[in-house]
This record gives sequence, structure tokens and C-alpha cells, in this order.
Amino acid sequence: MFYVVQTAPAKEQITKTFIDEMVGSKIKLKSYSLTRDMRKKFGGQWMTVKEKLFPGYIFVETEDILDTYLSSFAVPLLTKYIGREVDLFETLTEKESGWISKLVAEGEEVPVSEIDIAEGNKVTILSGPLTELEGYVKKVDLHRRQAEVEVEFMGRKTVFYLGIEFVKKM
Repeated sequence: MFYVVQTAPAKEQITKTFIDEMVGSKIKLKSYSLTRDMRKKFGGQWMTVKEKLFPGYIFVETEDILDTYLSSFAVPLLTKYIGREVDLFETLTEKESGWISKLVAEGEEVPVSEIDIAEGNKVTILSGPLTELEGYVKKVDLHRRQAEVEVEFMGRKTVFYLGIEFVKKM
């Protein structure tokens, strides 16, 4: 089951390392601080840059959240487990866990998806994480080389952006 941990912005990776070393040594868990590859233009050249996908958040996958939580007290920079009420912890829903699992399938780095545009401006996703998230794509911005993805997250609609690379036009 996936749980969400809030931490200080720009401290996700170091907090994740602390969780892995301090908590993961006692309890079986996986933690993810997701980054995305985005295409940006610098000096007329398209380059791939890495950005935080969910700044200030870490995803923890564990079967024993109470022991994970109790072992987390020593972790510096950890703010809180989202959805915690006394001894109850809100897990991500099955739908939320589904799209998170698709994003983390290749690790913590979400690569650029390759797309093709056919006649009539029909976008076809050829490879990358968007192949698994196609139903969630709301808009493709070819100028910025990004896809707008809208998902249900923690009880509300959330929009995030993933990088795309235009392969060819038919």
C-alpha cells in the first residue's frame, strides 16, 4: 500500500535517503521521491532537464504503516504522514496507487514519452510513461513539449506535467 509523506521542499531526496537507511533497515518498505525528465530550450537547443514531479512529497510503499510511522520519528526533515488521524493512516486509493505504480515502474525517474502526430493532429503515444496513463492525459502542448495529466490524488483532482518528445509528423 502507498502512503504519502510530506517533507520540506527541496529536501525530498535527503529525507528519502534517511527513510531508506533509518526505517528501511528495520522494516520492509520502498520509498520514492519522483523526478521527471522535461524538454527545455536553451540557446536554441532542446535539452533534457530533471525536475521534481511532486515537490515536498515522498511516496512510501509498505504493508506495516504503524511500525513504519513509529520508526520514522528519528528521521530529520520529515514533516508528517498525510491523512494520519491518531492511529489510523489514510492509504492511497486503488486508483491512486494504480497510477503511482505506473509512474514508479521504471524507478524514481519518470522519462520523457515519445509521441507521433498523424493526420488531423491525432496524437499517438509511442513509448514512455504516458502509454500507461493515456486515459489521464488532458492536453498535449507541443510548443512546451509537455503533456498535462489530470488524476485523482488525496481526494481531489490534481494536474501534473510530463515531458514529451515529438518523433515525427506523418
